[in-house]
Amino acid sequence: MTQQTVYVWAEDEDRSGAETGLTALADQTAVIQGDTVLMPSQYPYMTAWYAGTEFASYPLIDARLNAPNINGKGLNDLRIHRGYDVSFIPGAVVDAQRYPHMGTPGEPVGAYSLETDEAGVSHFNHVAVIVSDGPLPFSDKPMTHIASCTVSAVTANTWTTQTPVLDDTLPAGRYILWGADVVSATCFGARFIIPNYPDRPAIIPRRKVNDEMHKFNRCINPDGYIFDHKGSSLVLQLELACYTTDTPLAIKLFLQKIG
Repeated sequence: MTQQTVYVWAEDEDRSGAETGLTALADQTAVIQGDTVLMPSQYPYMTAWYAGTEFASYPLIDARLNAPNINGKGLNDLRIHRGYDVSFIPGAVVDAQRYPHMGTPGEPVGAYSLETDEAGVSHFNHVAVIVSDGPLPFSDKPMTHIASCTVSAVTANTWTTQTPVLDDTLPAGRYILWGADVVSATCFGARFIIPNYPDRPAIIPRRKVNDEMHKFNRCINPDGYIFDHKGSSLVLQLELACYTTDTPLAIKLFLQKIG
C-alpha cells in the first residue's frame, strides 16, 4: 500500500524584493526545527510540490526547496520560477518524483520564496511538498458517488482538523476514497485522516470554483482508501491549512461504493 502526505511552509512578511525562508507549519507527523521539516524516513520520494502567494496582483517570482540530498547531489533545479499565482495553475505543479530527497532519515528540508514586491507590506507566501513511499501515477478511477460536503471555519496558518458534513445522504456501505476537491480562497494545504491508515493523504486545493482542478486529485493513491459509512456522519477527517480564518467554499469526495 503506497503512503503519501504533504508538508507545508508559509509566512506573512515584507520581503522587500528579496528571497526569504518560510516557516514550516507545526505538524504531528514530523519534527519541525525552525524553518525546516525533518522528513520522516517512510517517505523517501518527493512526488510533487507547489507554491504561491496570497495576492494574484503580487505573483510569485521564484520558489525553491533546499535539502542536503538535493543540493549535495547537484540536483538544484527544484524550483518554480515565475508565473501567475502558480499554486493554482495545474501546469505549475512540479513532478519531482525522480528526486529522492532522503539521504538519511530525518534530513532537514527548507523552503524559500520571492514574490513581486509591494514595499512595506506583508504578504503570505507558501510552499508545499507532497511526499510518498512509491509512485503516485495520474489516473482516473471508477466513481459511483461524488459527495458534496461542508466544514466550519479554519484557524489561520495552522493545520485545523475538521469532520466534513455531508450535504446529501450517502447510502450506508463500504467505499473507496479515490480523491477529493477543496475550494477555498486562502487554503494552501489539505490532507485526510482516515481510520486504519497511518498516512495523511494530500490533495491540491484550488482558490476559486472556476479554477481548473489538478488531475492528481482524482487519484491520490493508486490503491485507494477503504472506509465504512454506517450513518449520517463520515468517519473521514480533513486537515486544512489556510492563510486566514477561512471557510472553504466547496468540498467534494470522489468515491466508489464496493459493498
